Amino acid sequence: MGKEGAFVRGGQALLEEQKVLVKSLSSVTWRFGRYYSYSGLVVAFTTGYLTETNVFRVVELFVSPPFRRLGIGDELLTEMLALSRSLGALTLETVVLPGSAASKSLMESHGLKARAIVMSRESVL
Repeated sequence: MGKEGAFVRGGQALLEEQKVLVKSLSSVTWRFGRYYSYSGLVVAFTTGYLTETNVFRVVELFVSPPFRRLGIGDELLTEMLALSRSLGALTLETVVLPGSAASKSLMESHGLKARAIVMSRESVL
């Protein structure tokens, strides 16, 4: 999917924003989310939930490659931070996978700091 000429950084006029509230099937925890669509297709989304200990966990934050570097991820994370505050969260947590420098930079630009590094080995034999 190519970008149209008018679709530039901050071009929200071409995005339809909708906030959704989805009840998790696995528990009574409410999962909150937001997505952006373009020409009827979802191009970016984020979901998260508030734990019993007032930690807001951002579970997913994804922007389709043709729509990256347009400020959409920044807006989605800003929305989740505002939502976490409104719900009374004391902390916001998320996971950034190794090698995802752009994701790490986005999180750091919003004040998140790395607190743990998880190491693993696929084969222990």
